[in-house]
Amino acid sequence: MSPERFKALSDGVFSIALTLLIIDVVAVAKEVEHGVSLSQHLVAHLGTGVAYLVGFLTIFVCWVNHHAVLDEIDRIDRSLIWIGGLQLGLVSAVPLPTALLADHFTGESSRTAFFLYGITFFLMASSFWALTRTVLRHNLLADDGDRDRKSTRLLQSHSDL
Repeated sequence: MSPERFKALSDGVFSIALTLLIIDVVAVAKEVEHGVSLSQHLVAHLGTGVAYLVGFLTIFVCWVNHHAVLDEIDRIDRSLIWIGGLQLGLVSAVPLPTALLADHFTGESSRTAFFLYGITFFLMASSFWALTRTVLRHNLLADDGDRDRKSTRLLQSHSDL
């Protein structure tokens, strides 16, 4: 598989995950009960909007970092495909804990919802770390005479997480 083909698959998964996040926001916006003002309804469901924004920004940052790694490689191997596939699987799962967090932002179940949300993003960050380490360990960086600078930049990107 070429890096470009893997990037195209990744773009598709990221874009679908980002799109799925808004479904709950739209559903909540349409569920205004009779006799309740729209502003009261939106304030009551603020968790849905917050969960959407945090989920969207986190997935977007992951997409940027994912491309930052893939833009530095000139070939791909099976281990990178598997690690990248794991990362894409986690990205595609984000709408579920986001929806749970939105529905249980407050109340008895909020701790569980926040825990699941946090675990999901911890696993995504770990998969990004594994993706970067695989690129470096398997020497997949493009050989354009600037590997040391690229390796340093990729390693420094972990401190941003």
